[in-house]
Amino acid sequence: EELPFSNIHPFPFSPRPGTRAATMADTVPPAVRKARVAELLALKTVKRAAFAAGFCGQVVELVVERNPNPTRAVGWSGEYLETHVQHSLPPRTLVSLRVTGVRGDVLTGEPA
Repeated sequence: EELPFSNIHPFPFSPRPGTRAATMADTVPPAVRKARVAELLALKTVKRAAFAAGFCGQVVELVVERNPNPTRAVGWSGEYLETHVQHSLPPRTLVSLRVTGVRGDVLTGEPA
């Protein structure tokens, strides 16, 4: 909780046949594993939003993925944050973007 991070991908332990872990006694019960993953996912939401907020006012590189409508482009920043732009931009292009807002962990902005 004290450290900043951009993203996490938690997953519960699952024993693999033939490994030492698969035969260990006193493993963490599945319900506890599930609860721990849920706790980490909640922390991820908070931390990822804080990470995204740090880019407000900054210029980032955006890889345009698609145009869901004629006046909007959606893509990913170099920091792997989803980014929305109120402009039609060609898919599969790299665009400099000034971040003007953040909704959760999604950046919004204008071409720089």
